[in-house]
Amino acid sequence: MKQKVLLGLSGGVDSAVAALLLKKQGYEVIGAFMRCFSDKNHLTKECSYLEDKKDAQRIAAQLKIKFIELNYEKEYKTQVLDEMFKAYAKGITPNPDSQCNTKIKFPFLWKEAQKLGCNFIATGHYAKKYPQQNEIADNFKNRKEHLYYLKIPKDKSKDQTYFLYGLTQEDLKHTLFPIGNYTKTEVRQIAKKQGLHNWSKHGTRGLCFVGNINMKQFLKQNQNYTSQEKTKNQIQ
Repeated sequence: MKQKVLLGLSGGVDSAVAALLLKKQGYEVIGAFMRCFSDKNHLTKECSYLEDKKDAQRIAAQLKIKFIELNYEKEYKTQVLDEMFKAYAKGITPNPDSQCNTKIKFPFLWKEAQKLGCNFIATGHYAKKYPQQNEIADNFKNRKEHLYYLKIPKDKSKDQTYFLYGLTQEDLKHTLFPIGNYTKTEVRQIAKKQGLHNWSKHGTRGLCFVGNINMKQFLKQNQNYTSQEKTKNQIQ
């Protein structure tokens, strides 16, 4: 019986090739498009949500894998965006991409994976993980457990381990990083050879799930957060 993997399918070439590699390795792959920010006008003038979703659906069809859409807009707003605004208001530079991974992407993807009977989750991050065996005394018995470590990928210029540092052992235990042993150039070559339509698509830059934005303008459009925090700080 095939092991099942729920893969975060973003519509980009990295997650597309991750799906392809997993399928070739014999896994039953389900592509999950995570909808976390679809607002066109409120916070940013542009939103690639619809285009990315169409690309993800097309990739799923090309690879003949099941496609699902998961909506976490509310959770993303309260746990990532709101926290980011509060941090800036306090004069702290946040790391929203890391927060997005540890609070939204990995935990919610795994939660859904369990509902679907999946053994693993996977993403198109450029990272590697490897186990180190550690003996732990437990109830006067020695039991062997694996501790997982993040490792720099083959393509050092695309290293994303910094954004994954907050993942726990529990997260890493059931997570796969299929493209960690490939360079970006190799990933594009694989996609092109396979005939994937998005092989030359530009990578996502900017804020996780939001895209490339002018952070100064982004914060200005949300002055209610910064004003509230300043007021609180003045009272304290």
